[in-house]
Amino acid sequence: MSDATQTVQTERGSQGTEEIATEELSGGESLRDELVRELASGEIGFHRLPDELSAAEQAEVRREALERLTGTSLENVGRSLVDP
Repeated sequence: MSDATQTVQTERGSQGTEEIATEELSGGESLRDELVRELASGEIGFHRLPDELSAAEQAEVRREALERLTGTSLENVGRSLVDP
């Protein structure tokens, strides 16, 4: 992207989508991508995400890192659905 930020949309179940703006770093890697990579490689612990990220953003970054580590899609984890 040409802007200094990029927007990532994440689904929030029945609440629609949430836009997460992340800083673009040199080399085109976003802050979010860097955090996912560092979590998946073990460079940082899962509890060490920046406080500037919202709880939803932190959960999404952790979920993506777990997907990379396990090779399993976790797209439905974090969604809530009550079956009547």
